[in-house]
Amino acid sequence: MNSETTAAVSGSNRPKTLSAWIKFTQDEQPPAFETRNGAVLVYGDHAQPTPFVDQPPTAEKAEQDHTASEQLAEELPLLWADLDFWKLVHSKPEPYRIKWYIQKKHGFVLPEYPPQIWKQLVKAGDQRAVLFAAISGQHWRWTGGSSSFEWDSLWVELSTKWFKTLIEMYFSRPHIELTHLLASQNFSEKALKSIKAMARRLAADADWCLKHQGEIPPTVVKRKVGRPEDLETAQLLEALVLLVCANPDASDGEIARLYSPGETDDTIRKAAQQAKQLARWREGAKVRFHKARGAE
Repeated sequence: MNSETTAAVSGSNRPKTLSAWIKFTQDEQPPAFETRNGAVLVYGDHAQPTPFVDQPPTAEKAEQDHTASEQLAEELPLLWADLDFWKLVHSKPEPYRIKWYIQKKHGFVLPEYPPQIWKQLVKAGDQRAVLFAAISGQHWRWTGGSSSFEWDSLWVELSTKWFKTLIEMYFSRPHIELTHLLASQNFSEKALKSIKAMARRLAADADWCLKHQGEIPPTVVKRKVGRPEDLETAQLLEALVLLVCANPDASDGEIARLYSPGETDDTIRKAAQQAKQLARWREGAKVRFHKARGAE
């Protein structure tokens, strides 16, 4: 892998400003990898490495790219309106936890933007539009079998430090203490946390399989609990958030009636409740929360 690529996302060389992160994200080419013989290869979605050549895309490939970009463009507003996501950001977690949340809940992998960058994006609408457009136009970096450069650099570390051999040792010698062997590889903190998370996930999956012998669960990429169900719901929430920010003392019912004058249904009222939470956690608005009562 290009050493400049690895350095750009690790340690003190990590982008520090919003503009720097946007510049980092605006990479127009798929991630390239250098083999031992110097040939440049590109990894596709779950495909074997193939030589990169400058060929015009086929109509079928262009359509696939367009569809993937559209899907990612539709997913980003769902992330932006995800209340649990903003509660996580507000807790000031390590950037990798935000990255893992997005991957688990929304099905794509982004660079490890720190919490303060996400908070800056709330007020920087123009820069947010530029960043989201760059992400949507580069689905090969964030979706499917591909990953961001940060994940690529982590995989390089695991591969060069004989991680697969370590796994074989843990399987073949279950009664021998192997902590010294793992420690001797001098893995980075990020690599060790990733190994720990992987082991927990694998253990949970193995436990499910033991309890459901012979069953194969459906493939699930996204866990939708806590996130908007669809783009229409996200758009409704955004419209209500604007009303909440303009009327922070209004009740849920009042916000619902401002959006839809006259009689309002429970769907809009419940959305108004969530919009008030979103205005608080994402926008930092000083929202007044009214005690629940019968009818307003």
